[in-house]
Amino acid sequence: MRRLHALLAAVALAALTVLVAAREGGGAAAASSPRAAAAHAAVSPRAASSRATGGGSSRSPAGVSAADARVSAGRSATLVRVRGLGRFVASCSAEGLVSVAFVADRLLPTSDLVVARTAGAPLARRIDPGERVEAEPPGAVLMQRWQVAPFAAAQVQVSVASVAGRSLGGSCSASVLVTTGPDQGPTIT
Repeated sequence: MRRLHALLAAVALAALTVLVAAREGGGAAAASSPRAAAAHAAVSPRAASSRATGGGSSRSPAGVSAADARVSAGRSATLVRVRGLGRFVASCSAEGLVSVAFVADRLLPTSDLVVARTAGAPLARRIDPGERVEAEPPGAVLMQRWQVAPFAAAQVQVSVASVAGRSLGGSCSASVLVTTGPDQGPTIT
């Protein structure tokens, strides 16, 4: 029974990969070998997302990325990097307080950024490619919701990230969950 479910899942994934690739304009390569696409996708879910959005595109694959880290006092660590969007970096101050910054990818179009912070009013601003934003100063506890909405003539993808962190007395922990929506077309003007 398990083999039957695995076979059906592989066939469904191959069909979906072919349909999405054809819709996105990369259908020739994916359509030529759906079995290879399904096998590749079974080994690497990120590769499946990449293939479904055209592979070589600068856009982020629609989907979910997540990571967490323990960071020693006075150190930083990249939590997650999303192609075409940017990366979230966790830092632990020398005093053991946690903060998280977002660094926009150089290929991210100028975007609206809104961050619901742990305390206080939301941060609302424009973010340009390569820019770094830290929504609030380091603290003992961190709970943020980030939303990035690019201004673009085509291939707009809104991304939302939930960020959490806490001080552990001499070190910090932080986690991020990033959801990137599908291509919704150009910004409505």
